[in-house]
Amino acid sequence: MNLSQEQMNFMRSNEAMFFSTIGAKYPRTTIVGTEGIHDSYLVLDNAQMGETEKNVNLNDKVFILSVARDFSRWIKIQGIAESFKDGDLFLARKAVEKEKYPLKSIIKVTIQSIEDITD
Repeated sequence: MNLSQEQMNFMRSNEAMFFSTIGAKYPRTTIVGTEGIHDSYLVLDNAQMGETEKNVNLNDKVFILSVARDFSRWIKIQGIAESFKDGDLFLARKAVEKEKYPLKSIIKVTIQSIEDITD
């Protein structure tokens, strides 16, 4: 499943997305940046997502939500997540990490389904 260029631009313009995982006891949602949007996958930087990364390792099924500021549009993505501490994707994100937030790992989400909703 692939995002269109227009969908990727919409998601980037929102500057943040909601990323949900399922842990052993509870679901967890965190806010993530939009620097790693690609047509068939998303790359999320893990600088402060300790519990979220644990959840990904327990259950690789995740959900991402990008919402327009006026709530007129939502893009809902279901995917399969993997955590990486090395490799090409990790090194590419490490090269542009923010000094204030050193990169611990990345989470790659391969897109399984996309739901684009307009109010």
